[in-house]
Amino acid sequence: MESNPTLTRRAVLKNIALGVGAAALFGPAMEISGCGNVYQDILNWVPVGESAVNSILSVLSSNGVAIAAPVQAIVDIVMTGFTDLTQAIKDYQSITPPPAGAVAKIQAAFNAIVSNFGNFLQQISVPGGIVSIVVGLANVIFSTIQAFVNEVPAVATPTLRAAVAKFTVAGATHVVAAKKRSNRAFRRDFDSVLDAGVKFGAVVPKSAYL
Repeated sequence: MESNPTLTRRAVLKNIALGVGAAALFGPAMEISGCGNVYQDILNWVPVGESAVNSILSVLSSNGVAIAAPVQAIVDIVMTGFTDLTQAIKDYQSITPPPAGAVAKIQAAFNAIVSNFGNFLQQISVPGGIVSIVVGLANVIFSTIQAFVNEVPAVATPTLRAAVAKFTVAGATHVVAAKKRSNRAFRRDFDSVLDAGVKFGAVVPKSAYL
């Protein structure tokens, strides 16, 4: 019996996404930036995280997925969350002891990013040919955020832990395993998913690479 090239392609792309998850489970437990300060690590990562979300939008649009106005509004909330997270951490770091309510603001910003990014992923209509690419990219983002959250117990509320523990794309739910990454490691893992997508026929513009 002849093999079905479509099924083969889908199987390989599925393995791409699963491979990212396996790396999170069995890869190095910690890849830190060297400063030893998780809040500074988060601040350094925020611009990279913003670029990663924009990259997913670029991949979607390049593969024929229209981003409707209500969905774009969700993305805008995610981006506002990144801005709020930066300011909240700067406020936290501004004085010792940190000002009252500083941790709550960090929690709120993380919640806005995670819950709305998850909502965005649920709302978009992803063609079968790029589902695994979107899953792989989202997993890199979520697993990195989960690692940050795990390092800051005061921020890791039950609601936030639940929101960052899994996400849904095209009706399928994916469990996240935390992986702490330096910015360099984040870009490497993210771009490797894009490279795999190109290899198996997805349209990935150069601007999508981190």
